[in-house]
Amino acid sequence: MALDAAIDWDRTGNVFNIQRYSLHDGPGIRTILFFKGCGLRCRWCCNPESQDPKPQILFLKSKCIGCRSCARVCPAGAIVFEKDRRIDAAKCVRCGRCAQACMAGALERKGGPMTVREAIREMEKDEVYYSYSGGGVTLSGGEALLQPAFAAEVLKACRRNGWNTAIETALFVGRDALDAVLPYTDLFLADFKLFDSEAHRAYTGQPNDRIRENYRYLAAKGAKIVMRIPLIPTVNDSEQNLRASARFARELGSIEEVDLLPYHRLGVNKYGQLGRPYGLPDVALPGKKRMEELAGIFREMGFAVKIGG
Repeated sequence: MALDAAIDWDRTGNVFNIQRYSLHDGPGIRTILFFKGCGLRCRWCCNPESQDPKPQILFLKSKCIGCRSCARVCPAGAIVFEKDRRIDAAKCVRCGRCAQACMAGALERKGGPMTVREAIREMEKDEVYYSYSGGGVTLSGGEALLQPAFAAEVLKACRRNGWNTAIETALFVGRDALDAVLPYTDLFLADFKLFDSEAHRAYTGQPNDRIRENYRYLAAKGAKIVMRIPLIPTVNDSEQNLRASARFARELGSIEEVDLLPYHRLGVNKYGQLGRPYGLPDVALPGKKRMEELAGIFREMGFAVKIGG
Protein backbone atom coordinates (compact mmCIF):
# COMPACT_ATOMS: atom_id res chain seq x y z
CA MET A 1 0.00 0.00 0.00
CA ALA A 2 2.74 2.46 0.94
CA LEU A 3 4.56 1.98 -2.37
CA ASP A 4 1.43 2.44 -4.49
CA ALA A 5 0.18 5.63 -2.84
CA ALA A 6 0.29 8.77 -4.97
CA ILE A 7 2.85 11.37 -3.91
CA ASP A 8 2.07 15.06 -3.65
CA TRP A 9 5.40 16.33 -4.94
CA ASP A 10 4.43 19.99 -4.51
CA ARG A 11 3.44 19.69 -0.84
CA THR A 12 5.47 22.28 1.06
CA GLY A 13 6.98 22.18 4.53
CA ASN A 14 9.08 24.50 6.65
CA VAL A 15 12.65 23.22 6.96
CA PHE A 16 15.74 24.77 8.55
CA ASN A 17 18.60 22.37 7.80
CA ILE A 18 19.76 19.25 5.98
CA GLN A 19 22.54 17.24 7.61
CA ARG A 20 24.41 14.70 5.50
CA TYR A 21 26.50 11.62 6.32
CA SER A 22 25.05 11.17 9.80
CA LEU A 23 26.05 7.96 11.58
CA HIS A 24 23.43 8.38 14.29
CA ASP A 25 19.66 8.76 14.25
CA GLY A 26 18.93 5.44 12.63
CA PRO A 27 20.80 2.59 10.90
CA GLY A 28 23.60 3.17 8.40
CA ILE A 29 24.61 6.48 6.85
CA ARG A 30 21.72 8.92 6.89
CA THR A 31 20.52 12.26 5.66
CA ILE A 32 18.59 14.23 8.27
CA LEU A 33 15.91 16.70 7.29
CA PHE A 34 15.25 19.20 10.09
CA PHE A 35 11.71 20.55 10.38
CA LYS A 36 11.01 23.91 12.01
CA GLY A 37 8.61 24.22 14.92
CA CYS A 38 8.25 22.34 18.21
CA GLY A 39 5.54 22.12 20.84
CA LEU A 40 8.04 21.79 23.71
CA ARG A 41 10.54 24.27 25.13
CA CYS A 42 13.15 22.01 26.71
CA ARG A 43 15.57 24.09 28.72
CA TRP A 44 18.56 22.15 27.36
CA CYS A 45 17.49 22.18 23.69
CA CYS A 46 20.57 22.17 21.44
CA ASN A 47 18.61 23.48 18.44
CA PRO A 48 16.74 26.52 19.79
CA GLU A 49 16.37 27.81 16.23
CA SER A 50 14.09 24.81 15.62
CA GLN A 51 11.42 25.79 18.15
CA ASP A 52 9.65 28.70 16.46
CA PRO A 53 7.78 27.52 13.34
CA LYS A 54 8.53 30.81 11.57
CA PRO A 55 11.88 31.81 10.02
CA GLN A 56 14.38 33.49 12.36
CA ILE A 57 17.56 35.52 11.99
CA LEU A 58 20.68 34.50 13.93
CA PHE A 59 23.38 37.08 14.65
CA LEU A 60 26.96 35.76 14.54
CA LYS A 61 28.72 38.59 16.32
CA SER A 62 32.27 37.51 15.47
CA LYS A 63 31.59 37.86 11.74
CA CYS A 64 30.08 41.34 11.79
CA ILE A 65 32.24 44.01 10.09
CA GLY A 66 29.92 46.92 10.90
CA CYS A 67 29.07 47.78 7.28
CA ARG A 68 25.40 48.46 8.10
CA SER A 69 24.17 46.89 4.86
CA CYS A 70 21.51 45.12 6.91
CA ALA A 71 20.03 48.38 8.18
CA ARG A 72 19.79 49.81 4.66
CA VAL A 73 17.60 46.96 3.37
CA CYS A 74 15.43 46.21 6.42
CA PRO A 75 11.84 47.30 5.64
CA ALA A 76 10.76 47.25 9.30
CA GLY A 77 13.52 49.20 11.02
CA ALA A 78 14.36 46.09 13.05
CA ILE A 79 18.15 46.46 12.93
CA VAL A 80 19.83 47.63 16.14
CA PHE A 81 23.53 48.17 16.68
CA GLU A 82 24.06 46.93 20.21
CA LYS A 83 27.04 45.00 21.50
CA ASP A 84 25.49 41.53 21.39
CA ARG A 85 22.31 42.13 19.42
CA ARG A 86 21.52 43.09 15.86
CA ILE A 87 17.81 42.18 15.49
CA ASP A 88 14.88 43.71 17.35
CA ALA A 89 12.66 40.63 17.42
CA ALA A 90 9.56 42.69 18.21
CA LYS A 91 9.90 44.60 14.93
CA CYS A 92 11.38 41.88 12.69
CA VAL A 93 9.05 40.67 9.92
CA ARG A 94 11.37 37.69 9.16
CA CYS A 95 11.74 38.54 5.48
CA GLY A 96 15.45 37.65 5.47
CA ARG A 97 16.58 40.66 3.45
CA CYS A 98 19.18 41.55 6.07
CA ALA A 99 20.76 38.10 5.82
CA GLN A 100 20.82 38.31 2.02
CA ALA A 101 22.56 41.68 2.20
CA CYS A 102 25.14 40.57 4.79
CA MET A 103 28.22 39.69 2.74
CA ALA A 104 30.18 38.83 5.91
CA GLY A 105 27.71 36.10 6.90
CA ALA A 106 27.00 37.64 10.29
CA LEU A 107 23.24 37.32 9.82
CA GLU A 108 21.83 33.92 9.00
CA ARG A 109 18.19 33.12 8.21
CA LYS A 110 16.96 29.82 9.63
CA GLY A 111 13.84 28.29 8.17
CA GLY A 112 12.15 28.38 4.81
CA PRO A 113 9.79 26.51 2.51
CA MET A 114 10.77 23.30 0.74
CA THR A 115 8.66 21.05 -1.44
CA VAL A 116 8.71 17.27 -1.33
CA ARG A 117 10.33 17.28 -4.78
CA GLU A 118 13.12 19.57 -3.57
CA ALA A 119 13.70 17.49 -0.45
CA ILE A 120 13.97 14.23 -2.39
CA ARG A 121 16.36 15.77 -4.92
CA GLU A 122 18.65 16.73 -2.05
CA MET A 123 18.47 13.22 -0.61
CA GLU A 124 19.17 11.60 -3.98
CA LYS A 125 22.65 13.13 -3.78
CA ASP A 126 23.36 10.71 -0.90
CA GLU A 127 21.62 7.63 -2.29
CA VAL A 128 24.84 5.71 -2.89
CA TYR A 129 25.59 5.89 0.85
CA TYR A 130 22.19 4.44 1.72
CA SER A 131 22.76 1.51 -0.62
CA TYR A 132 26.24 0.85 0.73
CA SER A 133 25.39 1.12 4.45
CA GLY A 134 21.73 0.21 4.79
CA GLY A 135 21.04 3.80 5.70
CA GLY A 136 18.36 6.22 4.67
CA VAL A 137 16.50 9.35 5.71
CA THR A 138 15.57 10.62 9.17
CA LEU A 139 13.08 13.41 9.78
CA SER A 140 14.00 15.51 12.79
CA GLY A 141 13.45 18.99 14.15
CA GLY A 142 12.02 20.72 15.95
CA GLU A 143 9.14 18.30 15.71
CA ALA A 144 8.58 16.77 12.28
CA LEU A 145 5.14 15.51 13.26
CA LEU A 146 3.82 19.07 13.62
CA GLN A 147 3.91 19.06 9.80
CA PRO A 148 2.35 15.61 9.30
CA ALA A 149 1.12 16.04 5.73
CA PHE A 150 4.54 17.16 4.49
CA ALA A 151 6.32 14.51 6.57
CA ALA A 152 4.09 11.76 5.21
CA GLU A 153 4.72 12.75 1.59
CA VAL A 154 8.50 12.88 2.11
CA LEU A 155 8.47 9.46 3.80
CA LYS A 156 6.24 8.04 1.08
CA ALA A 157 8.71 9.19 -1.59
CA CYS A 158 11.63 7.76 0.40
CA ARG A 159 9.86 4.42 0.65
CA ARG A 160 9.23 4.40 -3.11
CA ASN A 161 12.99 4.84 -3.61
CA GLY A 162 13.71 1.93 -1.29
CA TRP A 163 15.30 4.03 1.45
CA ASN A 164 15.04 3.26 5.16
CA THR A 165 12.91 5.86 6.98
CA ALA A 166 13.01 7.12 10.55
CA ILE A 167 11.46 9.94 12.57
CA GLU A 168 12.97 11.64 15.60
CA THR A 169 10.04 12.81 17.70
CA ALA A 170 9.07 14.02 21.16
CA LEU A 171 5.57 12.55 20.54
CA PHE A 172 3.89 15.73 21.79
CA VAL A 173 1.51 15.67 18.84
CA GLY A 174 -2.02 14.64 17.97
CA ARG A 175 -2.97 11.06 17.14
CA ASP A 176 -3.76 12.04 13.55
CA ALA A 177 -0.11 12.96 13.01
CA LEU A 178 0.97 9.45 13.96
CA ASP A 179 -1.64 7.91 11.70
CA ALA A 180 -0.38 10.02 8.78
CA VAL A 181 3.19 8.69 8.96
CA LEU A 182 2.81 5.17 10.38
CA PRO A 183 2.49 3.42 7.00
CA TYR A 184 5.76 4.92 5.76
CA THR A 185 8.01 4.90 8.85
CA ASP A 186 10.47 2.08 9.56
CA LEU A 187 11.67 3.42 12.92
CA PHE A 188 10.48 5.88 15.54
CA LEU A 189 13.28 7.45 17.61
CA ALA A 190 11.05 8.71 20.41
CA ASP A 191 12.17 10.94 23.27
CA PHE A 192 11.17 10.22 26.85
CA LYS A 193 12.53 12.99 29.01
CA LEU A 194 10.89 12.66 32.44
CA PHE A 195 8.40 10.17 33.88
CA ASP A 196 6.70 12.58 36.28
CA SER A 197 4.29 14.77 34.33
CA GLU A 198 4.65 17.89 36.49
CA ALA A 199 8.44 17.69 36.39
CA HIS A 200 8.15 17.29 32.64
CA ARG A 201 6.04 20.46 32.52
CA ALA A 202 8.58 22.36 34.63
CA TYR A 203 11.50 21.60 32.29
CA THR A 204 9.77 21.43 28.87
CA GLY A 205 6.73 23.65 29.25
CA GLN A 206 4.23 20.80 28.78
CA PRO A 207 3.02 17.71 30.72
CA ASN A 208 3.79 14.27 29.32
CA ASP A 209 0.36 12.59 29.41
CA ARG A 210 -0.05 12.88 25.64
CA ILE A 211 3.47 11.59 25.10
CA ARG A 212 2.84 8.47 27.17
CA GLU A 213 -0.45 7.84 25.38
CA ASN A 214 1.28 8.16 22.01
CA TYR A 215 3.94 5.69 23.12
CA ARG A 216 1.18 3.23 23.97
CA TYR A 217 -0.55 3.86 20.66
CA LEU A 218 2.59 3.23 18.62
CA ALA A 219 3.31 0.07 20.62
CA ALA A 220 -0.23 -1.21 20.01
CA LYS A 221 0.22 -0.56 16.29
CA GLY A 222 3.39 -2.66 16.23
CA ALA A 223 5.70 0.24 15.39
CA LYS A 224 9.44 -0.23 15.81
CA ILE A 225 10.46 2.16 18.61
CA VAL A 226 13.77 3.21 20.13
CA MET A 227 13.28 5.12 23.39
CA ARG A 228 15.74 8.01 23.64
CA ILE A 229 16.43 9.66 26.97
CA PRO A 230 18.56 12.83 27.04
CA LEU A 231 20.32 12.58 30.40
CA ILE A 232 20.52 16.00 32.03
CA PRO A 233 22.33 16.08 35.41
CA THR A 234 20.10 17.38 38.25
CA VAL A 235 17.06 17.29 35.93
CA ASN A 236 16.28 13.66 35.02
CA ASP A 237 19.30 11.54 36.00
CA SER A 238 17.92 10.35 39.33
CA GLU A 239 17.55 6.62 39.91
CA GLN A 240 13.89 7.18 40.78
CA ASN A 241 13.11 8.82 37.44
CA LEU A 242 15.05 6.30 35.38
CA ARG A 243 13.59 3.25 37.12
CA ALA A 244 10.09 4.65 36.56
CA SER A 245 10.97 5.27 32.91
CA ALA A 246 12.35 1.74 32.55
CA ARG A 247 9.18 0.24 34.05
CA PHE A 248 7.09 2.24 31.61
CA ALA A 249 9.22 1.00 28.71
CA ARG A 250 8.85 -2.60 29.91
CA GLU A 251 5.07 -2.23 30.13
CA LEU A 252 4.97 -1.21 26.48
CA GLY A 253 6.55 -4.52 25.51
CA SER A 254 7.86 -3.27 22.17
CA ILE A 255 10.87 -1.04 22.84
CA GLU A 256 13.69 -2.21 20.55
CA GLU A 257 16.45 -0.32 22.36
CA VAL A 258 17.04 2.45 24.89
CA ASP A 259 19.46 5.20 23.89
CA LEU A 260 20.87 7.33 26.69
CA LEU A 261 22.02 10.66 25.27
CA PRO A 262 24.59 12.46 27.46
CA TYR A 263 23.93 16.13 28.05
CA HIS A 264 26.18 18.44 26.05
CA ARG A 265 26.53 22.18 25.54
CA LEU A 266 27.11 22.26 21.78
CA GLY A 267 24.11 24.48 21.05
CA VAL A 268 24.56 27.02 23.84
CA ASN A 269 26.04 29.69 21.54
CA LYS A 270 22.87 29.63 19.41
CA TYR A 271 20.88 31.14 22.26
CA GLY A 272 23.07 34.23 22.19
CA GLN A 273 22.75 34.39 18.41
CA LEU A 274 18.97 34.43 18.85
CA GLY A 275 19.13 36.99 21.65
CA ARG A 276 17.85 34.50 24.23
CA PRO A 277 19.25 33.31 27.57
CA TYR A 278 20.21 29.64 27.93
CA GLY A 279 17.94 27.74 30.31
CA LEU A 280 20.48 25.56 32.16
CA PRO A 281 23.70 27.59 32.48
CA ASP A 282 25.12 25.75 35.49
CA VAL A 283 24.65 22.08 34.58
CA ALA A 284 27.82 19.98 34.41
CA LEU A 285 28.50 17.34 31.77
CA PRO A 286 27.92 13.73 32.89
CA GLY A 287 30.99 11.50 33.08
CA LYS A 288 31.43 8.15 31.35
CA LYS A 289 31.27 6.24 34.65
CA ARG A 290 27.99 7.91 35.58
CA MET A 291 26.49 7.12 32.16
CA GLU A 292 27.41 3.45 32.56
CA GLU A 293 25.83 3.35 36.02
CA LEU A 294 22.58 4.76 34.65
CA ALA A 295 22.64 2.41 31.66
CA GLY A 296 22.76 -0.45 34.17
CA ILE A 297 19.25 0.44 35.39
CA PHE A 298 17.85 -0.42 31.97
CA ARG A 299 20.11 -3.39 31.37
CA GLU A 300 18.88 -4.91 34.63
CA MET A 301 15.39 -4.91 33.11
CA GLY A 302 16.58 -6.65 29.96
CA PHE A 303 16.91 -3.72 27.57
CA ALA A 304 19.60 -3.29 24.96
CA VAL A 305 21.17 0.06 25.83
CA LYS A 306 23.30 2.40 23.76
CA ILE A 307 25.03 5.42 25.20
CA GLY A 308 24.78 8.15 22.60
CA GLY A 309 22.59 8.28 19.51
